[in-house]
Amino acid sequence: MQPGERGTAAEQRANLAATFRAIQPLLRDGPFVVTHGNGPQVGNELLRQELASAEAPPLPLYIAVAQTQAEIGALIAAELEPAAGRPVAVVMTRVEVDEADPAFQNPTKPVGPFYDAERARALEEERGWVVKEDAERGWRRVVPSPRPLKVLELDSIRILLERGILVVAIGGGGVPVVSRDGRHDGIESTKASKRATAARWPSFARAGTMKSSSGSRRGACAQKSRPPSTSSSRPAGRRSSRARKHSKRARPERGSSRPQPREPL
Repeated sequence: MQPGERGTAAEQRANLAATFRAIQPLLRDGPFVVTHGNGPQVGNELLRQELASAEAPPLPLYIAVAQTQAEIGALIAAELEPAAGRPVAVVMTRVEVDEADPAFQNPTKPVGPFYDAERARALEEERGWVVKEDAERGWRRVVPSPRPLKVLELDSIRILLERGILVVAIGGGGVPVVSRDGRHDGIESTKASKRATAARWPSFARAGTMKSSSGSRRGACAQKSRPPSTSSSRPAGRRSSRARKHSKRARPERGSSRPQPREPL
């Protein structure tokens, strides 16, 4: 998304097409992974859920992360495949975090729309949220940002890379999950940062990796080198009348969900 854009599918596809044209020579051969931010898209999804909450139940935050991985992945694949002349696979990617991480005791990451104090307190009671005042602009939900431990789909991604397939993965830092009784359950959190996730993702740093920012003015950057190691490694993160009526109670987020600067993995 570029400054002044609303984030329509057509706008995002045009931005992606321009990005992939600029790096087309890098896409022709060798292993290549594309990852992306999702702050504005998650903010929009949470706003849609809030405005429609009387008609459809809101979903957990980790589901919004998964939804935007698919949403942005579909847009990327539509423009990346013809630019590269190679098949593309979009992988819904989970990242394991530690349920005992201290971040869960001190949520600090603002997400979603702004609320007035009355609505914020009601949501705190109804949904068990933690809400805090944000820079005197209103009240917002805050969630934990635990340290990422490992990417669960890493082996699957390696297999796709070895077969010459371009991979879109770990969007938004990954869907946060915790390990419980032999299964992985989604948990309400965000990743600490894309940089922290990248630090736990060394095999992708050795492969060709591209970070396509969900809102950066400059779009994306790319890096290519030798194929990933096969040895085991631990990886590193126009509105309707109804919407206008609710705008004073739930305003689109204009803080942390704003586009992030481009950042290579």
